[in-house]
Amino acid sequence: MKSYNIQIGVAALGLASTHGAAVIGSDFSDASTFNATGGNYDELVDDLNIADGITTTAWGNANHISQDTNGNSLGTSGFAAKINGNNNYALPVIGSQASLIDNGGRNTYFTITIDANTVFDLTRVDFSWRAATTAATNTRWLAFSTSIEDKVIFSEIATETSNGTDDAQDRSGNRSPNESIIFSDPAYQGLTDTTITFTWHAGGTAGNPGTSDSDFANVVIHGDVSSVPEPSSVALLGLGGLALLLRRRK
Repeated sequence: MKSYNIQIGVAALGLASTHGAAVIGSDFSDASTFNATGGNYDELVDDLNIADGITTTAWGNANHISQDTNGNSLGTSGFAAKINGNNNYALPVIGSQASLIDNGGRNTYFTITIDANTVFDLTRVDFSWRAATTAATNTRWLAFSTSIEDKVIFSEIATETSNGTDDAQDRSGNRSPNESIIFSDPAYQGLTDTTITFTWHAGGTAGNPGTSDSDFANVVIHGDVSSVPEPSSVALLGLGGLALLLRRRK
């Protein structure tokens, strides 16, 4: 698994690690247990802790996302979705303006809401992906952005195709379809009474319609969740600090 330590507009390759609890996920299955097999395909996003003050929408831009049975082995649940990508679009540059890379909105997204009583530190976004089909004349790519910054913070060429064969344009030696984006910038910490939209953009450099599609699955949002302190608690902390300061002066 690769991990990307995110500063605003910058992605740096690092070592994978565990960051925060899983709060929101999408396994593209309606099974009652997250990432369990035996359900049916769906495009709902799962709230993995309904009591934590964070809620989510379903996947948006539904006309550009659909089930791809050829890619089902990618998903732990047995299901994967396909993003209908942009044709004849070069791999986006990390740090470039994300809203400018979508011709006709060739992306899919969901939005989480953090309520006013909750503090959320976004720490990690995991997902798996690969090219939807073999296309020797085409380089498929996937990019990722958030609404906190209108910049591409992940952008890579597909590692393999959904039937397990190497895409002719893949980077040599890279076979892992799993990604882990680590967030450490203060802009993603201490979030309360706000929303964040997570967007995946797909495309390819050449080819006929359909050959710029990418499959993806196993989407999980991780973070640290806490409650907003009650005013009385904040006041008591302030008085405690004042008492300590006065004691030190005596």
